[in-house]
Order: sequence, then C-alpha cells, then structure tokens
Amino acid sequence: MTIKTRIVFLSVILVLLMHLSSHARSIKVYGTVSDEHGRPIELAMVRAEGQTGAALCSLKGTYSLTCEAKDSLVLVYSMIGYRTRKHTMQSAQSDSIRVDMTLPSLGKTLDKATVRAYKRQTDAIRKINARSTKLMSSTTGNGVEELIATEMGVSTHNEMSSQYNVRGGSFDENV
Repeated sequence: MTIKTRIVFLSVILVLLMHLSSHARSIKVYGTVSDEHGRPIELAMVRAEGQTGAALCSLKGTYSLTCEAKDSLVLVYSMIGYRTRKHTMQSAQSDSIRVDMTLPSLGKTLDKATVRAYKRQTDAIRKINARSTKLMSSTTGNGVEELIATEMGVSTHNEMSSQYNVRGGSFDENV
C-alpha cells in the first residue's frame, strides 16, 4: 500500500468512528397520563427537557417517547386545565422505562353561559323589489310573471313559452 492509500483509509476509519460516537444511546419512555381520579388525559404533551421532540398522549392517555439517554432525564408533562409536572429520573441500564404520571387539576371552573340567537324565519318567503321588475327586459310585456318564473320551485316549459308551473301546479292557477 502506498502512503496516499493509507492516509485515505485511515481518514475513512476516523470519520466512521466519529460518526458512530456521535450517535448516543437512545431510551424509550412510555406510560400513561391520568388525572386525580384515574381517568386518562387525552392529548397531553410529554417532552424531555433540553431535547427536541415530544409525544402526545393517545385517547387512552398512553404515550411513547424516544429520547437521548443521559445521566439524568427530566420529563415535562403538560395539558391545558392541569398543572405542569416535571419528573426527574436517573438514566437506567434498560432501553425502555415505564413512567405513569398523574396531573392535578388547576381547579378553575368557568361560570355557566347562556347563548341565545334570534332569526326571523324566511325560508319560504321572498320579497320582490318593484325596481327590479321595471329594469327587467320583458319578452311578453309582463315583467312580474317573468320574475316569478325565475324563483325557486317554479319551472318553465321552454325559453319561448310564457307558461310555467309552480310546484306542480299550472300557470293559470292561483299562486
């Protein structure tokens, strides 16, 4: 082997060793988050302090978080309406640790609220503006009948006919 080949070979080995040492051991933390009464808290957030990444609890309150194993690990549990809690633990030799957490309620309740809404029901009623009838072009000379023919529930036979049906009736019946 030449000196150049040895230098390249040693450089590759050095880079690989540095890459492997940069990968720290990871640990899986899992468990359940519940309230004071033992009910699971859904969508609570669990994160390791000082590390990126977090986990949201499932609808059953369970979570699973993979984080970098250090000498000590601080887990932060938080949810709206509950006190944020921190749990410090020493690094264990196992690859997974179960931590169940109970979050105390903030104890604040909202006052009762009553919502009222009023609306005039005008589903089957529509006002016709007199100005719009004067501005309409008319093929028959009767703008009111042509305006009625454009309303919901009214059907015409064809373009050139002045006959229309109102919800199954005929044009010559009272509307």
